[in-house]
Amino acid sequence: MPKKLIELNNITKENKMVLNFTGLDNLTNAEVNWMQDLPLSMYMTVAYLLIVAVIIGLSGNIFVTVAVLINKRLHVQVYALLLQVAILNALFMAFVVPTNIYALLNPLWLPSTMFCRIIIYVSYSLRCTSGLLLLVISVYRCALVCYSNVYKRIKSPKVVAGCCVFVWLETIVLVSGLGERVYFSLDSRTCVLEGKYLGTALVIFVYLPFLLVPIAMYLNIVLFVRKARQRVQAHINFSSRNDTESNKLTVMTAFISLNHMVTGVVPGIASSAIQENHPWRGKVIVLAIFLFRITPVMDCIIYFFCNKSIRSSLVNMFTSLKPSNTINASSGTQAQNMSSIESQNRNVNPLDIMTRNQLSAYQ
Repeated sequence: MPKKLIELNNITKENKMVLNFTGLDNLTNAEVNWMQDLPLSMYMTVAYLLIVAVIIGLSGNIFVTVAVLINKRLHVQVYALLLQVAILNALFMAFVVPTNIYALLNPLWLPSTMFCRIIIYVSYSLRCTSGLLLLVISVYRCALVCYSNVYKRIKSPKVVAGCCVFVWLETIVLVSGLGERVYFSLDSRTCVLEGKYLGTALVIFVYLPFLLVPIAMYLNIVLFVRKARQRVQAHINFSSRNDTESNKLTVMTAFISLNHMVTGVVPGIASSAIQENHPWRGKVIVLAIFLFRITPVMDCIIYFFCNKSIRSSLVNMFTSLKPSNTINASSGTQAQNMSSIESQNRNVNPLDIMTRNQLSAYQ
């Protein structure tokens, strides 16, 4: 066994995971693979799947953003919050996921401490903020359907902007204030942020609220709809223009919240709860990271399949981008038809015209 491997063999599992950026210099591929829990082929497979996810998630969220911006009918409360979620998803797919792909495809690459710190702070800020924005959306949907008096008070743009600012500030304070140590994990091939109170604070202020509040809000909507359909119809008539399809919009936001729970919150809790020396720890962490990265892709699918307004906006956007040659061609065909009709009229015999007029007068 090489001397490096003999020295590394004396390192415990926990220490191998928290090796800092200076402890892996000049290692070969075999030595790096020995220190990882999973075979290199599994990391490569996850990297290729993430490449497809980046293409779909980035383009899809950009299309959603453009569709909401160009459609003035969607410039209202709920779509303003959904627009921010789409922008955050696009930024996450553009700046965070490519670094994960590069780390998975290059086992010998180790980022600097500053680079890893920036990536992990951006990752936490974007994903926690998007989750809390979905929490705010669930509250708005419940207030609209079930409590019209409350909705009248919170539907103003100032309240919506205040909720957005509060969500951003909460996330930044939690991540930057409680994050103490950043290191590169060999199990997941990604940067990790730790802090004495960071995990507890995220559970209390992000994970648990995001699990409990949307579930409570959408269950309240379901029970209210079953008990009072006429009142729901009255609230739909009262609501603003974005709720011409109120039920479908509520279903869409509920699916998006469920997607973030299944692919974001639950795997995150599972990976943090698994013990350090557990034999499946590496597999659980890699699976959790993969699900965490494909959340924006599932959001795009939900947007396009559950929202007719976004689909129609995209269709109008692409049809408006057609070249003007088709318009010129159609005008040219119309001119040709008119000229052919005129030529036919010139070739008609005057006696035939007189005969037609006499027959029409006789009839």
